[in-house]
Amino acid sequence: MASRTTLALLAVVSLPVLARAEEPAPMQEGQWELSMKIEIPGLPFQLPAQTVNHCYTKKELQESAGVPKQSNDCKVTESKRTGNKVTWKVVCTGKNAGTGSGEMVFTSATAYEGAMKLENKGQVTTTRYEGKRLGDCK
Repeated sequence: MASRTTLALLAVVSLPVLARAEEPAPMQEGQWELSMKIEIPGLPFQLPAQTVNHCYTKKELQESAGVPKQSNDCKVTESKRTGNKVTWKVVCTGKNAGTGSGEMVFTSATAYEGAMKLENKGQVTTTRYEGKRLGDCK
């Protein structure tokens, strides 16, 4: 069974929050709904999906390409954007040591979907996510 720290790590690493990258994300600025579903093999129950809203500003989008935000223990070691697809690799150290990789596909300027796999202590956890633009920021 996954520990709370593993779940917390996944939440930090998996949310498609934008970080500095080479090219701007092909997204429209505005209010976005971001949904995330964590799949952990062997759990006797399904974890509920989590949904949050975020206002992406023009500045955020100019400085980003859709890779996860880095935390203190997890660093994005490689990221690449080809067309409408962003891929990355992440390495986590310390108590939650592990490695992972992910991808995000922008299906339009107002929607994306993706997944990330993270291996921690021999267990592979998959996080699937999607985002859709709701309109202008409030």
